[in-house]
Amino acid sequence: MADDAPHPRRRTWIGWTIAVVVVLFLGLAGWVAFRGLGAAAALSSAAHTAKELRGELVAGDAAALRAGAKRISADTANARVLTTDPVWRAAEIVPWLGGALRDARLVSEAADDVARRGIPPLLDATEHLDLAGLGLSGGRIDLAGLAATAPGLSSGSAVLESAERALRDVRSDGMPLLGPAVDGVADELRTVARSATALAAAADILPAVFDGTARHDVLVIVQDNARLRSSGGVPAVFALLRVQGGAVALAGTADGGAVRPARAPVGDLSAATTTLFGTTPATHVQDALSAPAFADAARLAATMWSKAEGGRVDAVVAIDAVVLARLLAATGPLTVDGVELTAQNAAAMLLEDVYRQRPDAGQAQAFRTAVTTSLFAALTRTEPQVLLSALLDAGDDHRVRVWLADETAQERLRGSSLAGTTPADDRDAVHVAVLVNDVTGGGMDAYVAAAVSARVGACGADGRAVLRVTVDWSSSAPADAATSLPAAVTAGGDGVIATRLAVVGPSGWRITASSATGDTDGEATTTADDDGRAIVQYGLRTPPGDRQRVTVEFTAPAAASPPRVEVLTTPMRSATPVEVGELACG
Repeated sequence: MADDAPHPRRRTWIGWTIAVVVVLFLGLAGWVAFRGLGAAAALSSAAHTAKELRGELVAGDAAALRAGAKRISADTANARVLTTDPVWRAAEIVPWLGGALRDARLVSEAADDVARRGIPPLLDATEHLDLAGLGLSGGRIDLAGLAATAPGLSSGSAVLESAERALRDVRSDGMPLLGPAVDGVADELRTVARSATALAAAADILPAVFDGTARHDVLVIVQDNARLRSSGGVPAVFALLRVQGGAVALAGTADGGAVRPARAPVGDLSAATTTLFGTTPATHVQDALSAPAFADAARLAATMWSKAEGGRVDAVVAIDAVVLARLLAATGPLTVDGVELTAQNAAAMLLEDVYRQRPDAGQAQAFRTAVTTSLFAALTRTEPQVLLSALLDAGDDHRVRVWLADETAQERLRGSSLAGTTPADDRDAVHVAVLVNDVTGGGMDAYVAAAVSARVGACGADGRAVLRVTVDWSSSAPADAATSLPAAVTAGGDGVIATRLAVVGPSGWRITASSATGDTDGEATTTADDDGRAIVQYGLRTPPGDRQRVTVEFTAPAAASPPRVEVLTTPMRSATPVEVGELACG
């Protein structure tokens, strides 16, 4: 009879094999943990230095930039060495743990590239111009010096942009050891990249647009976040800046009602704009900024201004009440018509309290115009680097948008966040937009908030990606809004907020499902196509304290891996939180 008992030698061999595997695993874990601790310390140090770097970049402090560059370079080089050895790379395939290790390596490599190849050109740029104010001093711009910085700023920002793109998907929540350090460096690099890109765009474009002795007029539109439009809000105040021979001066201000409606459209509208809003964006300046693309909206507003006031507009800059509040942080408090305005109270004052103190709409508008005039006068006495820092912060939130009449300069601006257009999609990244337009007619949008979720997964037929965009919309207006709020705010209504909310999909993707909860003006009110981007727009009616939800699903045109998704939103009084994640199929 055969003996089925394991042979002693076989048992010994199996035991030794298990022991070796366990030892190897423990050795691998120990090696990764040891190097992970070192990498975490190096990345944390780099994140701290990178946080200081933006301030030094804006301040134009060449010595501080060089010192910071050396510290970052040493830290990132150390982190790169620690996270790129063969053992670490092998551990990246381990389930649960591998994703965090990969993110740590990507951040280390990107940060090291920035330290070695991105910062030196920025340092060279400071030799040509004091970046503290982009050459702005005493109401003048050093256009020649600004042009000399362009190559260095462009080269450095290109490296930073490349690093920022590489880090868009990095989120190391799965590993407490490395997660905070990885996320900290990634976030700081994104912020510095946006600032460098904006500085590079300014150095490249401003000399070309404003050079020479000719007069150039810049129309600044202060938008009212309490009456939303696609790019921010209706024009509340116009300010005309005049640039000539490098000198910058405030030529005048006017309230939003200064530009009367045109008898006939002043320009062509895209098919999507006409479908969504009719022809009023081309006849009423209050509706011009409804056009989905800011370039189209600004062109219409500039034309209407020129017809009403004369002259030619060479550029349009749109900001909002939130930006005015941030600029007050640069100028310091201002007292206008007996009211002290600070960075803390300005937004509330301009969007809400002004109507309580001045129930007449005309008086409220006059106050806003006076505030804008006083603020622009104060800005000419403000330290340029403080002003620049405030504008960069606002640009990060897409609250500053720019259009240039010069087509060549506008083309250079197109890739910047300042352009206010939806970036082009590619295989790796697609973009969606959530655009909001007020229909109430008063100032009720001071009481609205939104939250956006975008989830994508290979859930469609033939493995096609499906993107589900969900917008949660709410009103914080008081229950007795009809009687407690001035008629100028409610437009004489009952406090219900009427809104057009549009969701714009990626290029080439089609709408496969859409729905809205709560009170709507009909079913899916409007669908349109904007140069290959499908749009669905709902008419919402939101009572005080109520919530509504709009959900739209888009399906990719062909089978492919789910791309990265980026979401653009209409700037509102409060920042709109955006959550991007994976769509669970089934």
